[in-house]
Amino acid sequence: LRTGEGIHWCSRRLLSLPKCRGGLGIRDVECANQALLAKQAWRISHSPDSLFSKLFSSKYGFNLDNLDVISGMTLSNCSWGARGIKWGFQLLKDHISWLPGRPTSLRTWDNRWVDGRIPPRSPLSTLSISIYQQGSEVRDFINAQYSWDRTELNRHFYKSWTEKFLAIPLPATTCSDKFYWQLTP
Repeated sequence: LRTGEGIHWCSRRLLSLPKCRGGLGIRDVECANQALLAKQAWRISHSPDSLFSKLFSSKYGFNLDNLDVISGMTLSNCSWGARGIKWGFQLLKDHISWLPGRPTSLRTWDNRWVDGRIPPRSPLSTLSISIYQQGSEVRDFINAQYSWDRTELNRHFYKSWTEKFLAIPLPATTCSDKFYWQLTP
């Protein structure tokens, strides 16, 4: 019983828009899948003593301390499940920030630790280019009382970034560097 009207197609963007905004409210399956895989990756990284974490890290050779899963895995040596969790780890790496521990081993221009970004160096910085290439560490900007060294920060970073550094709390007791989900409100 065709009336000649044909099929009414909708764009993918309209399908995935929430109903309250005029869409059909159908979830983007790819985004939902990556979110669930990132949740598994988060569990693996936050419970390194679990059997699955131990097996996964030993088989695919990555470091849970710094989420270095991407370099340890190649597509030729892993299963579909491992590839999916690797994809979840990539989402984590793109959206986490690091909090310095005591002592800290964060690298100043390698780790995302200030608002989820790597701080830019000031062109007026007195650090030599070789230090930037070797990578200085966050502890270079912490004084003996384990508080931020404002003088060093002002000498190497823009003023707006110095204020962001000073807002980052430093731990009072010994603990390792921690990462957190930067998109948490």
